[in-house]
Amino acid sequence: MANQEHLDILTRGIKAWNQWREQTPTVRPDLRYAKLGDMNMVGAALSGAAMRNASLMGANLDGANLIRANLTNADVDGASLIRGNLTDAILSGTDLNFAVLSGADMNGVHLEGADLS
Repeated sequence: MANQEHLDILTRGIKAWNQWREQTPTVRPDLRYAKLGDMNMVGAALSGAAMRNASLMGANLDGANLIRANLTNADVDGASLIRGNLTDAILSGTDLNFAVLSGADMNGVHLEGADLS
């Protein structure tokens, strides 16, 4: 389950979230199983985040930093990740149906079993 404190900060908005990430660079955000569908997370600092089984269906993650984030079995159906940085992210078993990945950095992404239809 997601860390409730982390969810509370994220729901305050990306400015608050990114500021918290700058102030606590050693904390690994725990957003496992979080329901973040249709959320606006443009430019979110989500590097290293544990987002296993999270629901991001329809979320706007344009320009988000997801370096080394773990999105195993996440639902990213219809999400927008335009110009997002997914370097070394784990997307194994992730549902990426209709996800928009234009200009996304996908270097080293783990896609075993991901649905890219």
